[in-house]
Amino acid sequence: MNPFVLVVIAAILLFASRTRAADNIIRAVTSLILTPGSGPGAHAASPAPDPAVVAKAIPIVRLVMQVLISLGLLASALYIILSGRYGNAMEKWATGAIGSVVGYWLRGVA
Repeated sequence: MNPFVLVVIAAILLFASRTRAADNIIRAVTSLILTPGSGPGAHAASPAPDPAVVAKAIPIVRLVMQVLISLGLLASALYIILSGRYGNAMEKWATGAIGSVVGYWLRGVA
């Protein structure tokens, strides 16, 4: 896959992670992870996870997702800059993406 596409997708995901829709997705994923016996091979109805456990796990899942997306974005942008295969305009764009990630983390993960 083209690293430029990865940079664009990762940037969109990183900044979209602060929206209400992202909260709902993170809540659903966290519930699925914490529900024993859930997944493709599950046949019987599984009990729902404890809401208190889900509430505690949501910030952890959110942080892990943000870190993984940031690392993917940084890796793609650094590849574009360091490989020398891309033009000056693409390298400037990748540098801007790195600056955006740094700015995202400096202003806080609230």
